[in-house]
Amino acid sequence: MTEKQLFDTIGKSSDFIVKKLPVDKGPSVLIACMEGLSDKDLMDRDIVAHIMSYRYDPNARRQFSDYLKDKLISTCSTKEINDFGEVVVFILSGDAILFTDGLTSLNLF
Repeated sequence: MTEKQLFDTIGKSSDFIVKKLPVDKGPSVLIACMEGLSDKDLMDRDIVAHIMSYRYDPNARRQFSDYLKDKLISTCSTKEINDFGEVVVFILSGDAILFTDGLTSLNLF
């Protein structure tokens, strides 16, 4: 799933937010949500902060996707989604969706 696919499907509404996050030697990370429907404080404090604090360790046995799931499970409910239609429905329902290489998408609600 790409950013272009999301904008082509949902449209370029000012309420639709897609945020790219840099990760230290990790995969690209993208968060998509509808402004006003998603809890911005929760996302900034508990989701974005964990992603931004990740530090690559070549000796670590865990993949970035495992690190992410472990950190996010303690702060919000998560569910892996592989169907693009479901992704769109969740975004329009107010959930935030996180996309990363190695993890198709993760619903954060």
